[in-house]
Amino acid sequence: MGRLRKPHSPTPIGIIFFTSDIINSDWQKATRLAQGNQRRTFLDVPYKLKIIGTLILSLLFIFEQIDADEAKPEKSKTITGTLIIEFSGLNKNKGKVLAGLYNDSKKFPKENKALRNLNAALVNKKCIIKTTDLPYGDYAIAAMHDENESGNMDFNFIGLPTEVYGFSNNKRPGLLGPPNFKACMFKIDKPVVKIKINLK
Repeated sequence: MGRLRKPHSPTPIGIIFFTSDIINSDWQKATRLAQGNQRRTFLDVPYKLKIIGTLILSLLFIFEQIDADEAKPEKSKTITGTLIIEFSGLNKNKGKVLAGLYNDSKKFPKENKALRNLNAALVNKKCIIKTTDLPYGDYAIAAMHDENESGNMDFNFIGLPTEVYGFSNNKRPGLLGPPNFKACMFKIDKPVVKIKINLK
């Protein structure tokens, strides 16, 4: 009988090649994974930059709007006053006093051209008219005592008024017609202005 031989153990070279294959395979997988992650990272950069850029532009727009709003001049408030008109020369305790308030020289004292049409009833042959919220400026008044409350001045057969009338500053008509705006002008330049007009 021959001698039994011990089985050959794997050669060190085979082990080396086998181990090398495993290492190479794992290294390649790791390399591909790293490259893939790197590509995804680089692909994500433009998207992130877009988001950051959009946020920056939005903030800049908001700040510009705030600066623009702060730079806008504040609207100046209109200063107004109250006018109190006391009428005298009323011989009859009936009817109303009609008054046209004007602030335009070209319209004074034309009918239906007044800034405000005012009226008030008589009390004990007296009449006081009050009007508020008048912007500071120049004004003039033409007024009459409408005894029969017709809403118009009444005239006699030769064309003369039969109802008393008057103008601010107590100006009277001249040969060429009613006084002009400048002659009758007064100012609203304080919170309360009081004037008196004598009708005759």
